[in-house]
Amino acid sequence: DGARSFVAGPSALVLPLVALGLLFVILWQGRARWIGVAPAFVGMALWQVETRPTILIAETGGLVGVMTAEGRAVSKARGAGFIASNWLENDGDSSTQAQAAERWPSSEGPARIIIGETEIVHLSGKKAARAFKSCRPDQLIVASTPIVQTGCVVLDPEALRQTGAIAINNQDGRLVWRTTREVTGMRLWSRWPEETGKLLARASDP
Repeated sequence: DGARSFVAGPSALVLPLVALGLLFVILWQGRARWIGVAPAFVGMALWQVETRPTILIAETGGLVGVMTAEGRAVSKARGAGFIASNWLENDGDSSTQAQAAERWPSSEGPARIIIGETEIVHLSGKKAARAFKSCRPDQLIVASTPIVQTGCVVLDPEALRQTGAIAINNQDGRLVWRTTREVTGMRLWSRWPEETGKLLARASDP
């Protein structure tokens, strides 16, 4: 124990800045090489102020992770372990999935947590999906099996096939969405559906 520590994962810009800056210092000749310190310093500064997404939703709908004051809380203690470990490691958190699940508020029925003015409800499995009867406009429903609900945003496997995994940030009480589809774009191997339906339009402008 204690043989290793964790740091939060940087954005895509940080490592290129640091690497190129230090390569310039190493490879260039003369005093001009110290110019490379500037981009390396900027990269390290950006790393320090990097913030992780408030909400993470797995592409299967099988797991939800929400950043809390104690660290990221995950919606269940078992299942989707690879995804949970990746989230926690990128947060710079050495906790296990079971420990992160203890941060999720305990409640009867489906896993629920409130972020700003939105209640996140995770329905894991067919039984939980069948038992959930209705939703409210202030709720975001994430389900690991297909579910039909009206009056709220629903992210089930069918919807998530259109978007991929989703990261959501809470900016002044407004949830700002970023999907895997937006990041990767259309590629030969991604095979995104041509139509995203009304989900993204509603989610991006709640």
